[in-house]
Order: sequence, then structure tokens, then C-alpha cells
Amino acid sequence: MDSLLFRLPQEVRDEVYAYYLYEPEGSHYNAKSQKMQTADNGIVNISLLYTCKAVAEELKGLAFMYNPLTLTTTLDETGKAEKYDSSAFYTKRSGMLVGVLRGVEECITSEVLDEIAPKFTSSTLDYLRSPLTNKNPRYWVLLKPWLIKSKAHELNFDDIELNPKIKKYWTATAAASMLLSSIGKAHRSYIRKVILKEDHNAVAFPEYHAQALVPFCLENGELNIERRVNNFEAIPLKPPAQMTRTIDDVHRFSVFPHRPEETLIRMQDWIDEAALLHRQELRKESFSLILEGPHDFKQQIWNIMKRAASA
Repeated sequence: MDSLLFRLPQEVRDEVYAYYLYEPEGSHYNAKSQKMQTADNGIVNISLLYTCKAVAEELKGLAFMYNPLTLTTTLDETGKAEKYDSSAFYTKRSGMLVGVLRGVEECITSEVLDEIAPKFTSSTLDYLRSPLTNKNPRYWVLLKPWLIKSKAHELNFDDIELNPKIKKYWTATAAASMLLSSIGKAHRSYIRKVILKEDHNAVAFPEYHAQALVPFCLENGELNIERRVNNFEAIPLKPPAQMTRTIDDVHRFSVFPHRPEETLIRMQDWIDEAALLHRQELRKESFSLILEGPHDFKQQIWNIMKRAASA
């Protein structure tokens, strides 16, 4: 080729590409626009990709290798998330599934599985086939709540009235699952680090969405995922039973001061789930849960944990 770039050795060209693609604060994925951008919402410059096919081939996937990929919670502007969260739709479905599985799992033989296979999802069948000691105690995970964002267009809760005071969010993890599924295995293999900023309370059991990332971690041995959870914003307290009659009641409770003791209890599901992930043949570095929040608040939680450990 006549280009001076291709007169350089490959290792030197790789250094040029790394310098060209590097973003000081990494790449950020905007789930709303479904586009990559810089940390300050700028456009990612990839014009070099379009100079020739040879350059495009050598640059393929390198932006993922040289830059961590960051995703954040996404505000739902359609009202679907609020309607979904307010309807208790998911809770009812999961409760029915739990009852069915607990009632029949000891009676199911391989012959029965073959007969019912056309009527059940593959994940449910895999669960029923697995030994009892290996089963996930969270039965409703089979419904894959992280997929709710991709299926939001299918929801129809016209009888539920929206409350303008309440904002609902999709998790960064759900967005990451959708993104990783869409870009193909070849490009996914270049990704080295994904940062998930869960900085708002999101719908559909957000603490368990990390299950969606297990296949990608197993596929890519060099992938490291950090799930950063704001324990002041993303892990809300449960309203008292007498206050859950209306959406307005829940909203009034949501602005009450957080109490460290109750927040610590709510954190347990997030911590338990992170521990559970590492029982699924993941490398220790594949997934980490980082709990963030105001310093004074975190210090109070830490003090409570120390007292509990010494009791």
C-alpha cells in the first residue's frame, strides 16, 4: 500500500491505533440513543475506520480493548417502566412459577420432561433437569427480569394511571445485556472492562440482573465487570405495610431519610447475588460489586457491620 501508515511495523501501528482510540474517561453507551459517546456526551471519533478496508480490519474491536465501557441507569420516558413496576405483574407470575416448581419437581422424570418440552422455555426445562443441590433458590430468576427493558413495547397496562411525581429507571445491567447480545461474539471478545453505574432505583428486581452477564463472562475470559451500586439511591427502603395502599403513599415514603440499619438489610440481596455468581465457574476478576454512597452514610453502615460481626 502507498499509505505511510502501512510502512510501519504492526506493533507500531498498534500503538498509533491505541493513541487514536483512547478516551481519557472511556467509552459511554447511551441506551436511549443506542450510540457510543464520550463521558461529556461528545461524539466518538471513528473516522479513521472509513479510510480503507485494511485500516477498518485492523481497528476492528480495538476501541473496546483500549477503553472501559460505561453504562448507567436509564430514565424511562414512555411510562412503561412505572406501569410495569406498579402492576405487581411480575410478582404474580413469579409466585405462580414458584408454586408450580415446588409442587411437582420431585415427580418429574425424564419422560415427563420430554413430553412437556414444547410447552416450556428452555431455561425452565434446564432448571427441572438439574440436580436439586445445584438449583438456584430464586426460582423466579427463570423469568429473566433483566429482559423486561427489551420487551417493554409488548406491555399493555392501560388501566394503570401514571403518577408524574415518580420516575422509573431501567438498570444499567439490563442495558449492558442488550448491548452485548447485539454486537456479536467477535466484537465482544475485545471487551476488557465494563462499568455499570446503578445510581437510581430501577424496576424488575434489579439486584438479580447480574445473572444476565454470566454467559458473557464465561465466553470472554478477559472480561471484567464492575457493578457500582449507589446504596443511597439504588437500594431503597421498603415502605411500611400501612403505606403501600397507593402510589402517592410510596412516593411520600421514598423521600424519607434513609436509615443505615434498614439499608443494610436491603443490601443483603445484592451481596448474596454477587456471591452466587462466583459459584458459576466465573473467574474472581470477572465480576465485582461495589457499593457506593455518601461517606457519612457508608461509615454508619460499616460501623453496624462491625458491631454485628463482633456480636
